[in-house]
Amino acid sequence: VYFSTQHTGAVVKVQGNQFWTIEGNTSGGNTVISNGGSVCYKGPYTVSTSYSFGRPDWKLADSGYQEPEIIVMV
Repeated sequence: VYFSTQHTGAVVKVQGNQFWTIEGNTSGGNTVISNGGSVCYKGPYTVSTSYSFGRPDWKLADSGYQEPEIIVMV
């Protein structure tokens, strides 16, 4: 996830319209406090237009990379 504050986080859980992240260079809590000096599990955040989502193209770094199989458990 790309936050509007020039900060990023790795989304590790999604449930409905909420998501949780692991973020570095931050502090605990649900707000983004840059330069907090920690890696933290944060959330839940509610999806809004303040956030953008992207995914690296790992094939650029590793030509043998294969996308993992995504299993959705209901």
